[in-house]
Amino acid sequence: MDIRTCIEESFYAVTYGRSYEVFGTNPRNPHQIRVKSDRGRKIWIPASYFADGEISVPMIENVIITDDLTDHQQSAIEVDLLLTSGEWRWCFLRRRQASCSLATPLMTAPRGSIMIRRI
Repeated sequence: MDIRTCIEESFYAVTYGRSYEVFGTNPRNPHQIRVKSDRGRKIWIPASYFADGEISVPMIENVIITDDLTDHQQSAIEVDLLLTSGEWRWCFLRRRQASCSLATPLMTAPRGSIMIRRI
């Protein structure tokens, strides 16, 4: 039995960190595999969304907001994330009002950008 663990967030009905049985490879597109989605249907999904085997993936364990949230003039906040792997990650989150004034559209923002609706 071929088991793979989801390592990417996506709009597909699969969950980051969850393991799935692989039912085959797409004969027309070898970069796609067939898994049973969280909704119970078998779907084709890019194989790159999965790691081989049943593995442990880092999850957010703790969030520490390092900026003052009462300053509404502030265009962004800094956040430290503690992952279950013991690693720390630093994030810079822009408020929606500040992002609306960007010269480039948000669709071209680098991967990992987060829109904040409310803090």
